[in-house]
Amino acid sequence: MAQRLKQYLEFFHGVEVAMFDVCQFTEPGGDQRLLRAMGDFFAGGASDIKDAHEHQAEQSGKGRFAILYTKDTQDSLASMWGGHEKYRRRWMSETLEANLQASIVFIEVQADDTALHRRDYMERLEHARGIKTGELSKSILKYARYFVTIQDDGTEDDLTYMKLNYNSKVLTNNMMRSFMGSRIAHFLASAHPYSRTIYLTRHGESQYNKECKIGGDSSLSELGSEYARRLAEFAELVVTGSCQRIACSSVRSSEVHALEALLEDSCFTDGENNSDRKPCVLAKADWVATSIEDPLKAGVCEGMRLLRIRRNTGSFEDAPTSVSGVLAEVRAGPVELIFVTQKEQPSCEEPILARLWTSSMRRTKETAAHIKHPVLKLDSDKNWLQLRHREDRNLDEIYAGEFEGLTYEEIRRREPKEASLRKIDKLGYRYPRGESYYDLITRLDTPIHRLETIQEPVLIISHQAVLRLVYAFLVGIPREQATNIEIPLHSVIEINIDGTGCRAETRHQLGPFQNNSDGQKHL
Repeated sequence: MAQRLKQYLEFFHGVEVAMFDVCQFTEPGGDQRLLRAMGDFFAGGASDIKDAHEHQAEQSGKGRFAILYTKDTQDSLASMWGGHEKYRRRWMSETLEANLQASIVFIEVQADDTALHRRDYMERLEHARGIKTGELSKSILKYARYFVTIQDDGTEDDLTYMKLNYNSKVLTNNMMRSFMGSRIAHFLASAHPYSRTIYLTRHGESQYNKECKIGGDSSLSELGSEYARRLAEFAELVVTGSCQRIACSSVRSSEVHALEALLEDSCFTDGENNSDRKPCVLAKADWVATSIEDPLKAGVCEGMRLLRIRRNTGSFEDAPTSVSGVLAEVRAGPVELIFVTQKEQPSCEEPILARLWTSSMRRTKETAAHIKHPVLKLDSDKNWLQLRHREDRNLDEIYAGEFEGLTYEEIRRREPKEASLRKIDKLGYRYPRGESYYDLITRLDTPIHRLETIQEPVLIISHQAVLRLVYAFLVGIPREQATNIEIPLHSVIEINIDGTGCRAETRHQLGPFQNNSDGQKHL
């Protein structure tokens, strides 16, 4: 949570943040050493507290935050900076005010949630820390002997603090007296420590992409419409289904003999009953070195099961369950094939509930047009509209103002000075009568807060500049480095966040492949 707060303050508010692990200052003299380290940080490199005082006025307007955290609360008990007792909290507040003229905000975090959530989180935390199962519970019991919650009997009302009990209660005291205090409270009240998955994708290729034009509100091209159909399969099979990965490949009738050597008849087990085996078609070998001409063929690996097929016109359907049936389809004309690998989980698990967000622009809505929205009945007798479509103007592409509908070559010819200015400061440059990346960051603050509250998987269909910033924030990249991140067309970026600070990323290339650049590399 400390790391995420640091990323939020730096990314959305441009302040400088340093993190100090109290557990690294528990030796004799560690309390003063930590105070000196904070003084040095606030003074911008001063070597002692006296220098910190001299530079205080100069540095006060630069927005610096020190985050004190305990990587292991048990180990922090020996430190006065642990904050686990009423006396220590008072000492911390008075010491910082007297020595650094700094104010302090106390953040007390508890996770008194359902037994399932607690068990899941503690198992992940034990794995992340490399400790034995059950050791965390013992540490909690030991820590409870020393821990005193922030008092609500009036004796600590002069302190600024926030008490978080995830999905249950949020209590703030004096947090709303400052702008940054209110933003910190808003963000931390939105965040949670539970695992979640976020899928990011640009819209399918648009007509403006084909013409290398920026901005506008054009419709999808033929290739973009094909991506929309493939994305719908991905949403059903991966986002809300039991598949871990899918691979799409186009095969022409002239390639039927090459295809025959790459497939084999087999069976797969459907459900818990191992005797319930059904016929299927598997990829016999990796396709990377075959004569199939589709550039995406490399995604098909040995053992993947053929699940879906699409003829030249129409929608995807269940694939034939025999090699001869597949070859017959290919002989009749070009087809698109979808191969899958299954997730390592029981097939009887509860359905995966997921959400769908798009911008308000035509090309993202058309990209989402084929995604299915079945109504699911929940145990609570409530209905869930699967992948319910939510449009958000805050996810719209950066507005290029007077340059909307132009290519970058046209911009360089028409306004060479503007092109040079943007190259110098891409983050701060604002298109004439348009937007800058800073403007995007401002309007993404609300969607990011909303994203932090959600535990279900979210599929976000947006635009290159927007997704650069969303991706950078989620994986911890500074905003100064976000403007050149590559977000390719016709691919999905899957980001798994487990709540312990660990992230995993998977890139799904769905195709179809574009032969030319979309002209928006520098957008």
